[in-house]
Amino acid sequence: MKGVFMEEKPVKATMIERLFRTFNLLKEKVDSSGQIRPRQIVILRYIHKCPNHRTTISNLARHYQITDAAASQMVTYFEKKGWVEKVRTEFDRRVVYVKVSDGFMAEMKEKFTQMMEDVNNYMTYLGPKDALALERILEKTIRYMEDETPEEENV
Repeated sequence: MKGVFMEEKPVKATMIERLFRTFNLLKEKVDSSGQIRPRQIVILRYIHKCPNHRTTISNLARHYQITDAAASQMVTYFEKKGWVEKVRTEFDRRVVYVKVSDGFMAEMKEKFTQMMEDVNNYMTYLGPKDALALERILEKTIRYMEDETPEEENV
């Protein structure tokens, strides 16, 4: 099935160039905005999903299979950014919990709202026909990549 639709090299080269350009534009937009990285969002989401929306540094280290020192550095970085707060319990002041800050949660809600507005603007720009085509192509691309990944790993 390889090469059924795109036999000419110039067409393939153009498609590859457009994909690279698209990815680079997306990367530039995210990097230049100083936004939080996806991995950081995953970690903060994990903290927020913990019981009482908090966890210890040791639990973070254990969950992400990193050292306590690395987890501590990560939490310190997040704390400087204002993304998390350290909380002590009244019962045992030696135990320190980490929780996602209320300010960060509000900021993420605002960013999510902005992202949805950006997507809506883009879909309006595309128009209904192209928006549906893009959705179909992205779904098909995801299925292709998910199906191809296991074979590539076995090679």
